[in-house]
Amino acid sequence: MKKTLPLNTARIQQETFVQTIDLHESIASTNDWALQICQQKEMPHLVLTLEQTAGRGRGNKNWWSSTGCLTFSLILNPEEYSIAPRDYPLLSLVTGLALYETFSKFVPQESLGVKWPNDIYLQNKKVSGLLIETVPLPRVVIGVGVNVNNKIENAPEELHSSAISLAEFTTDEIDMNDLLIHFLSQLEAELKAFPLATNEITRRWEMASILAEEKITIQDGNRLIKGFYNGIDTTGAIKLQTDSGIISISSGEIIDRETV
Repeated sequence: MKKTLPLNTARIQQETFVQTIDLHESIASTNDWALQICQQKEMPHLVLTLEQTAGRGRGNKNWWSSTGCLTFSLILNPEEYSIAPRDYPLLSLVTGLALYETFSKFVPQESLGVKWPNDIYLQNKKVSGLLIETVPLPRVVIGVGVNVNNKIENAPEELHSSAISLAEFTTDEIDMNDLLIHFLSQLEAELKAFPLATNEITRRWEMASILAEEKITIQDGNRLIKGFYNGIDTTGAIKLQTDSGIISISSGEIIDRETV
């Protein structure tokens, strides 16, 4: 018997700014697929899958997903929203804020938080992550993974204490069509406001950040940088108060956090 598809592409296309959609039952990586086809599709184009077998996070880390997880990639022309390559770190924050606002429609906002540069947390556990990738043409691919109706008990053991799904919090199944439509609508609004909203983006991110009053360690290539979280600057870089002063770091991964 053919698997019933829980995602309604006709509704998604009708109610959002997405122009075209690919829906797969199973795919290795929505971002990899989007990067392959990005020159051929009318934008915004959405790549959706019910099962992702080789999802990627930042630094080529694996992104675990299972039945009930929402994984997708969105192909955009950043020039349509006056977004230059130098703005891509801010685009990551904007996408994170769109996810944060979307999830607040389903769970209390005070239970949510954001972690630089690309994670959304629910009750101090990771519920969503994103990965933005670029190609030479004026295209960006925004990959998103959301733990919606999946069970973290089915995840690798090392994720049991650090991840959560929305449904595990609400104790009720969530309509993934509703969630995706909310997100795409919120993201469209964020993108349209982008050129005049850089200060507002960083202000909102800092309000939602889970890193306040924390001493953190960031790995940037071969460098390890330690300091106290000092907010986000207008380029989307994280600011750290170090022994030698305040520095801004535009890329990297937080590998250690300590509450002070």
